Amino acid sequence: AVGWISGGGFWTGGSDGALRRYDGETGVETQKVAAHEGAIAGLAVISGGPDLLTAGVDGRLRRWGAGASAGPCSAA
Repeated sequence: AVGWISGGGFWTGGSDGALRRYDGETGVETQKVAAHEGAIAGLAVISGGPDLLTAGVDGRLRRWGAGASAGPCSAA
């Protein structure tokens, strides 16, 4: 799963459950967050960012804020 954010960067969600942020110009990973126990099945950027949603095969839907550095805003 991939989500573009305003300012040129993007987030990916992987099979390892990690949420990663990349610089849009260089492609360099700038941040990594352990988001789910299992793969991330979906990712959606809310209104160009910085908030986003992730859905994992662990059955959780998480909303991330403030560039995801502080962790999930909520989990269901």
